[in-house]
Amino acid sequence: MSFDPSFQGTKNYIADRDGTKIGKWVTYADAAQTNPVDGTGGAPASTFAVSTDSTMRGVTNFLWTHSAANRQGEGFSYDFSIDPSDKGKVLQCSFEYLISSGTYADNDMSVWIYDVTNAVLIQPAPYLIKNSGIIEKFAVEFQTASNSTSYRLIFHVDTNTATA
Repeated sequence: MSFDPSFQGTKNYIADRDGTKIGKWVTYADAAQTNPVDGTGGAPASTFAVSTDSTMRGVTNFLWTHSAANRQGEGFSYDFSIDPSDKGKVLQCSFEYLISSGTYADNDMSVWIYDVTNAVLIQPAPYLIKNSGIIEKFAVEFQTASNSTSYRLIFHVDTNTATA
């Protein structure tokens, strides 16, 4: 997975975006349900790591892995702050992804935004990640609050799946 730094005329708030370092990315284990609680804490069995390969863009990418056990409620997240000028605005987030191995079904993973200031989970549009055999670009939009600059980007396993 890599995050597109080339969106014209917009600011990229994801500083750790190309797999060269983990930075602020963390794994979590929330409640085993279809949507995350807050995208932090717990004791996840899944991993999120830097992968030194050239399967996507450059020579490093991020690699999300979970074993052949039910990992519903686990995922990875990234805390970020927006500029005050982006309060109350519609923001976009885009990334590229590739299902590199294993079995992944449509909608096994979803994207969410958590407003840390107001403790509110935001469902962006679209939010469900589809299966594909090629490198895909996924883009979401979400509305920021007029009183918050603190957010968390969340990737969440929302299905009860025991496939790796």
